[in-house]
Amino acid sequence: MKLIRNFLKQPAKGFDENSQGRTNEQIAAYEAKVGFKLPASYCDLMRQQNGGSVHYQKITGAEGFSFNGGFSELRPELEYYTTNFKDYILMTCSEEELAATQKELAPFHPERLVLFSGLDGHSAAYFDYGYRLQEPVANPSIVFIDDDGDDFLHFRETGPKFVSFEEFLDSLVVDSESDDSFYLGILGKDTYEVTVQQLTAEFGLNLKTYIEDDRNGHFNFRVWHSCHLPLELDDETMRLYAEKNGTTLDEVLDWASSEGKVRNIYTLFSPNQHRSGTYLYQDNPAVTVVLEIRRSWFPMRNPVDGLIVKLLKMAQIKDVTHLSSTKFQV
Repeated sequence: MKLIRNFLKQPAKGFDENSQGRTNEQIAAYEAKVGFKLPASYCDLMRQQNGGSVHYQKITGAEGFSFNGGFSELRPELEYYTTNFKDYILMTCSEEELAATQKELAPFHPERLVLFSGLDGHSAAYFDYGYRLQEPVANPSIVFIDDDGDDFLHFRETGPKFVSFEEFLDSLVVDSESDDSFYLGILGKDTYEVTVQQLTAEFGLNLKTYIEDDRNGHFNFRVWHSCHLPLELDDETMRLYAEKNGTTLDEVLDWASSEGKVRNIYTLFSPNQHRSGTYLYQDNPAVTVVLEIRRSWFPMRNPVDGLIVKLLKMAQIKDVTHLSSTKFQV
């Protein structure tokens, strides 16, 4: 399968010996340690980089459940590294308790659940090589285990199930409800600094400049900026707002006539490439400026599309693209 664009977030400070992509030999060593052949698409991800956070956290059709963790590192050299559900059980339960549970639930093979992600809270994602079957399987399904239940000891299955890792990847999209920003990539004809100056002049922006501020470890740039970027509300946007909020279009239009149709939205401007050489969006390396636009109270599809039209009319701009997602998230 074709991997999702910009799936893993590259480390802002650059790759080190643990986060850099795994070699075929390292993957084979990990497979030997866990005793199972890992899915090919998962290995492709690990060759890009060894674990890390992801841009895509919403699981389609799974209300109230999200993939809010990152991919675990493959570290076969660590003797006490948790690799499967049996390891995890034995962190809180005794060998005797586990043996009793295995006898009661037979067949029950927790070592056949191979960890690939620890989620926020007390859940984790596993490759299931047949943990409730008599014989192991070659092609694992995906299950999530939570430690707030009593299906087995004090653990339980939770969330959705997938027949394969590929099906799981296909279900992931940007979480437009919990993510408070969305992102545009601008391909300018000049450097980041010059392109930002051109945008400032075009839109009359009042920029705030940040020098070597790493934004809590997420940025590694010499300079980046913030401002309030003007977005224009059209009639369709106001109709959608009225429909969503149970008011009338006339009321919204009356409000707009007094308050104005232009809303200034807090936006961050940053380069795409960190000083370390890694990218915010590695599959769009030509992007000059990344706009992180904070979501506001109104539907933003049309206002952002209007912004893109204005950007593309600038002689200094080659292209504008939506980042993170294959489709625009309202």
